[in-house]
Amino acid sequence: MPRIIDVHAHYAPWVMLNRIRNGESWFGAEMFVEADGRQTVRIRGREGMTDPRFGLTPSERVADMDRIGTDVQVLSPMPVLFNYDIGADEALQSSRQLNDDIRETVEAFPDRFRGLGSLPMQDVTLAMPELSRCMEIGLTGVSVATNVNGAQWDEPQFAPLFAEAERLGAVLFFHANRGAVDPHLPRYHLGNTIGHPVEDHMAGAALIMSGILERHPKLKVVIAHGGGNLCFGIARMDNGWAITPRKQVIPKPPSAYLRNMYYDTITWGEPQLRFLIDQVGADRVVIGSDYPTAMGPESPRDWVGAMDSISDDERELIYHGNLERWLGL
Repeated sequence: MPRIIDVHAHYAPWVMLNRIRNGESWFGAEMFVEADGRQTVRIRGREGMTDPRFGLTPSERVADMDRIGTDVQVLSPMPVLFNYDIGADEALQSSRQLNDDIRETVEAFPDRFRGLGSLPMQDVTLAMPELSRCMEIGLTGVSVATNVNGAQWDEPQFAPLFAEAERLGAVLFFHANRGAVDPHLPRYHLGNTIGHPVEDHMAGAALIMSGILERHPKLKVVIAHGGGNLCFGIARMDNGWAITPRKQVIPKPPSAYLRNMYYDTITWGEPQLRFLIDQVGADRVVIGSDYPTAMGPESPRDWVGAMDSISDDERELIYHGNLERWLGL
């Protein structure tokens, strides 16, 4: 069977789970028992984690990975644990505890896990030393939200992060959280099904249009959910770049920068994944599962493996080749 490396696998830290199971709070995270007996983790009143697989021990998680055919997961915190909406000092404490927790899991199963940490991005001066520490303790990089309390990534205060991430070789994994469009989509789960792809698009557009990718060509960026709507909308962005030159700062059309980033396979349709591959190349697409939530395929190996439109060579790159080369796995 082919080796499967999953770049999009979420993690709930044991330092949090142990505390909330004892009826305590962890930076606003608490355990609730619903009327149907289902246990739910709420983060400052917001539902955050419902799938019982968040409570698997690392060894149990490895067994579940064997069941679905995944060899390596790159662990990243659940987006509701970014904690950008609390005090910066508290957020730094939560990030440090979460990052140490992920490091311990990676160290326990070094052949099965890699880790992406968290940063208190509401205060870049606190985030920068923690980024360096993440790399020092053996993490692969960090996961960040597609916006920081509404601020987009082209804001000047975030510029040091990109320079330091490029210098350190740290992966930046962009994942949507509750975002700018969420209040306008309160029903039908549209805050997720429409809102998240819009957020992914906005983050990718900010990285491209502001010149961040032009200034930092070695930056390692992954955009979740296949980049959201970015690749589908790139032709319109190219046209806007061409007809409003005085409003632009990049020397090349936006589409020229698509291959400066990587995109996971969570597109939810074979035509959609095929379109993504045709836009950016199979060497820029990597496996994602959104594990353990229901917003990704149960087995990304089986899902991609069943697609007739993807060649064996493309599959090998997507399954493991790209991340083996890129992350040195």
